[in-house]
Amino acid sequence: MERRLLIDTSRTVEIKKSWPKLIGVLLASAALSALSLAILLNWVVEAPTGRLLFAGYLGAVAWPIAFLGVWVLYAPMRPNVIVLSPEGLCDARLAPGMIPWPVIVSVSAVEYYKQKMLVLTLDPTSIGHLHRKIGTKFRRSGMFGTPKGLLVVSAGVAIAFDELRELVLAYHRDHGPTAPL
Repeated sequence: MERRLLIDTSRTVEIKKSWPKLIGVLLASAALSALSLAILLNWVVEAPTGRLLFAGYLGAVAWPIAFLGVWVLYAPMRPNVIVLSPEGLCDARLAPGMIPWPVIVSVSAVEYYKQKMLVLTLDPTSIGHLHRKIGTKFRRSGMFGTPKGLLVVSAGVAIAFDELRELVLAYHRDHGPTAPL
């Protein structure tokens, strides 16, 4: 028998970004950048040839770009990644605007290539009234096996996926289109 906790959906819940994950990604990309540079500068035991040399050149370009991308795009982002309130859901990674609960028709959890995410199915007639970034990130087709809807990815937040799913489902149940008056 599953034990369900009562969740107070009358308050605002702010979910912060995960600093340990951010620091881990930055350290890994910095270390791989250094390794690629060591290969190119012949700091390894033998002179690199063939595939190792190619990996050194490719890594010397790709890993610094990954490091800078994470540093510039993710690190300065506001500390609250997801905000749940009685008015709606706001995911800073999707758009700065709030998505009202009545616009969200359904919430489902999926795992796509080992990445857990929530799929928010939105009312198609209301998408035009939301922030323009939300309309561009809404997946209408589900091509190549991707889920249809707005994706809230669990990576990078300081909360377990199961807790996030339960919170979003509770808020949607209490404030969504079929919420009791």
